[in-house]
Amino acid sequence: MARVLSHPSQQTAFSNNVAIAAIAFVIAGSAGSFILRPDITNSIAGEAATTTSMYVWKLTDVGFDKTTGAPRTQVTLKIATSSYPAGTYSGNCTVIDSANLRQNEKAAVACWWEESGKEIGLFGENDALFVKLADLGQREPTFSTLSEIGKNARIRTIYARIAQGASAFGIKIVPLEVLEDSRCSGAACARSGILRVKVELTQGEDSKVLTFALDQPLSIGQMRITLTAVEPQRPSGEEIDPSAYRFAFRIER
Repeated sequence: MARVLSHPSQQTAFSNNVAIAAIAFVIAGSAGSFILRPDITNSIAGEAATTTSMYVWKLTDVGFDKTTGAPRTQVTLKIATSSYPAGTYSGNCTVIDSANLRQNEKAAVACWWEESGKEIGLFGENDALFVKLADLGQREPTFSTLSEIGKNARIRTIYARIAQGASAFGIKIVPLEVLEDSRCSGAACARSGILRVKVELTQGEDSKVLTFALDQPLSIGQMRITLTAVEPQRPSGEEIDPSAYRFAFRIER
């Protein structure tokens, strides 16, 4: 299926449609009644949400990347009274029109910066819901699971900063210190490098200090925990302020 948001130029056209819809909303609202199309994004005060009653995307402007200058957008999925953080992404994020969703995809957001993009989609599979992430630009993007939704969910991704923890499945993870960051991004990099972070992990009354390396899972009892992503990227030779780090941990049970 052709994708309306497969390139930044198409995203611009979509944004223009959003602006037109917002003007129509104001005019109709002043008359005492209005009709809002379910495939149009509503943008208010730096946040955007789908107008479908079941699945709502909250897109929040969180400033700019100091290295690349790209705007940063925090993405959160809301279903009824529950919220599911889906990460923070570079570029401008837009809710994908319902007519252009993929097979089994119920709602989605695309985030673009220059020639690269990410898609965060909510998929229905085998009577379960999954929040998934993929790199755009490929003909057939490969999606990885961020979180499973439901009372029997087995996967959840949490996001934490230094001294600011997050919890899921009865486990709380608080990053304490970046022990090593030899990552390198850009054409001048000879290798990708590694990152290691010391964390405090609490489960019930048991608390321990562990070291996680990027993309290397650890088994904690019946849980499997992986540090799957670290932001921001690290250009060669540049140091990162500890307060700028943001870590994504996937917890599987």
